[in-house]
Amino acid sequence: MGSGTVLSFQHLTGTGDLASTFYGRLIVAKVAALIVILVFASASRRKGVGAPDRWWQGELAALVAVLLLAAVLVSLPPPA
Repeated sequence: MGSGTVLSFQHLTGTGDLASTFYGRLIVAKVAALIVILVFASASRRKGVGAPDRWWQGELAALVAVLLLAAVLVSLPPPA
């Protein structure tokens, strides 16, 4: 997670690109989805073995979102 984030930030010319370019906004969305995954995993872990189904379903949905965002990111040229 960390290495991919660092590598994607190397393609940006500055932190302003995170808000001003589509590429940057996708990076922010991907990092936000990764944080959601960690929150769901943490909540599920705290609930234990009898955790309700909605925790893993939310985590799965966020993982699919990360994969889709990653697929879009690799198809876009980084900002100049």
